Amino acid sequence: MNKKLVAIALVLIIAAGGLFAAITLPGNGNTSVTAILKATLGSYFYHGIVEGSDFIGTKDIPNAFSATTSPSFQYGYETNAAGLYYIRMAVSDFDNVTEDAVGTVKIKNITVSGGGATKTWDATSSSYTIFTVPTTNTYTRTTTTITVEPALSITDTTDHRGNAVAETETAAQAAPGEYEATISFSVSAS
Repeated sequence: MNKKLVAIALVLIIAAGGLFAAITLPGNGNTSVTAILKATLGSYFYHGIVEGSDFIGTKDIPNAFSATTSPSFQYGYETNAAGLYYIRMAVSDFDNVTEDAVGTVKIKNITVSGGGATKTWDATSSSYTIFTVPTTNTYTRTTTTITVEPALSITDTTDHRGNAVAETETAAQAAPGEYEATISFSVSAS
């Protein structure tokens, strides 16, 4: 009986040893495993007319010749890229776009306020520099309010550039029709 117990014990020991020998370590036998998470974040630059939290490319603003409220809108940009970039704003007068019609209404004044914006005339590009994007790689989102004041009456004698406004270039004296002015924005490195 002793031999039987020894044989059974020996079989159990060998079987138990085989169980432990079947365990393999992860990572080709390494005792530790590491996950390395990698990502690349590219630079970006977005700009446009602010609509909620988005930037849009085009917006129609009606009733621009209102006697009580000058048309205004918000413009802005968002970036994580280093400058030096210049954001410029070109402005056209109100032109009569009615078929076979003529006429222009001058813009008396343009106000750029908030967000660190400026309004510096750049004669080379015939536009206003309103933002200079800094040379740092930091996240920046900023907006400014732009208000356009059309020359409404004959008492408005100079435009936003200091040029004379003729009486027929005011909303009070201009030819009837549909008038449109365009404000466009550009970004450049110089």
